[in-house]
Amino acid sequence: MNYDVIVIGASSAGLFAAELLSEAGKRVALFEKEEDSASCERTYIVTQGLFRTVPDFDQSLIRQQIDCFNLISREDQVKIPLSVPDLVLERAELLRYFSMRAEQAGVEIIKDSELIGFYNNSTGTAVNIRVQGEERLYKTNNLIGADGYNSQVRDLTQLGSVFRVPLLQALVDFPESWDGHVSNVWFDVNRTEFFFWAIPDRDHKGVIGLIGQPEGQIRQQLEYFLEMQNIKPISYQAGQVAVYEPHIRNETKIGNLRIILVGDAAGQVKMTTVGGTVTGLRGSKAAVEAILSNSPYRSKLSGLRRELWLHHFLRTLLNEMKYGEYDKLISQITPAVQGFLRQYDRDEIRGHIWKLAIVQPEFVPLGLELLARKLFSG
Repeated sequence: MNYDVIVIGASSAGLFAAELLSEAGKRVALFEKEEDSASCERTYIVTQGLFRTVPDFDQSLIRQQIDCFNLISREDQVKIPLSVPDLVLERAELLRYFSMRAEQAGVEIIKDSELIGFYNNSTGTAVNIRVQGEERLYKTNNLIGADGYNSQVRDLTQLGSVFRVPLLQALVDFPESWDGHVSNVWFDVNRTEFFFWAIPDRDHKGVIGLIGQPEGQIRQQLEYFLEMQNIKPISYQAGQVAVYEPHIRNETKIGNLRIILVGDAAGQVKMTTVGGTVTGLRGSKAAVEAILSNSPYRSKLSGLRRELWLHHFLRTLLNEMKYGEYDKLISQITPAVQGFLRQYDRDEIRGHIWKLAIVQPEFVPLGLELLARKLFSG
């Protein structure tokens, strides 16, 4: 069977790419390994970049709006009010929504399907997919890999695996004193290089979570933190998060078959906050533009790549922070810095980050100290 484009993986990035291609008149099939890829729930925050990427996104899926972030260190804290709210979404609801959009656009979604490999002959390259236990060959000139951090497309094309870190968050009842429109972020370098977070949801519930190191005891770390906050978990949401790497390859070719990676399969994740929903959707749009214009994916990705590189660089510096240095950093967030940060969301910071050195000159020596620490530590 022939298709203009085959998409592997019913992630939000894969479904969105399939939808856009089908709307452009392409015959598209999306193959998903699981019968129900939307069965795993996870609550997370996205920026208004969601609407810049998907202008007609259904606002009824927004579970809560975040008007302010409260950054908390060992000895200090500071609030960052937002000029426009961040949005709380639920992963399973989001996937069902993008699946509905793709089907309405004419995408053929085939579940219980696993990519087996590629078959070359005199007529070109065929894609070998096992569908409900039966292997079948499909012909196409374009394949999009959107099958997550553990991408089979990456493995079979020998593009190398995407590094990932574990994520764990607990569904909890929020304390009555907590504002349902404020997201708390705690920095404790003795327990995680990243941070702990609290995301409010509906009915004064929410999630508290963290990113752990690959070898870390993330469950014990989170349970200890919850105990310190005197909060009991109701249930847990676990997963893995892809890590962006600047030199990762996300495009290749086998015979006449062009292969492009998007979303977590491409490591399109902001490493400051480990958020990848909006950046994954942007990667999908870039892939679609590259296919429709028959142009290099890398050129269509240039803006996103620079944004991801900046977040990767900032994360590299933040990982050098030592105990007590977040106190120093937070104390330097003056009203002028608060005013700056409230203007730009995390998906549009690249063109403005340099202004922080003018707004708060004390950030410069701290940044240089962290950079020197990184360089001299190897």
